[in-house]
Amino acid sequence: MVAKNYDENIHVFITFIKKYFIVILLVLIGFIFISIYLLKLYNVSLNEQYPLLKINDEVKGKFKNAINNHGTINIELYDLRKFSIPQSRNYSLVPYSFDDFLKLNDSIIKARNNDTIYIIRGKTKGNYFVIGKFINEH
Repeated sequence: MVAKNYDENIHVFITFIKKYFIVILLVLIGFIFISIYLLKLYNVSLNEQYPLLKINDEVKGKFKNAINNHGTINIELYDLRKFSIPQSRNYSLVPYSFDDFLKLNDSIIKARNNDTIYIIRGKTKGNYFVIGKFINEH
């Protein structure tokens, strides 16, 4: 009796799929396109909120938050300034990744027309990263 109900259920399911195959396929394709569109809108919004830091930009502020975003790091300072930089690493530091190295209230300093960002933590001033570069690889 159980096997018969199982076979009937399979038959009903297969009949349903055959009957509504085009509708199901169109709904799935529509869902995929809508998801891609919404993801692109989200990325455009992030790019507007966190503009890419340029060589001629100057930054001086206290670090508040970092979000790793597909190869870029979105940085927020306490003065509400937001910017992004490409992944940057300094292998002479631990941790070596820029976003992992940063701690709350670190000072971030980048001079105009310079590609180096200095991180000041307490009295330590020698921590630096070159924007978009992996440096001191051994």
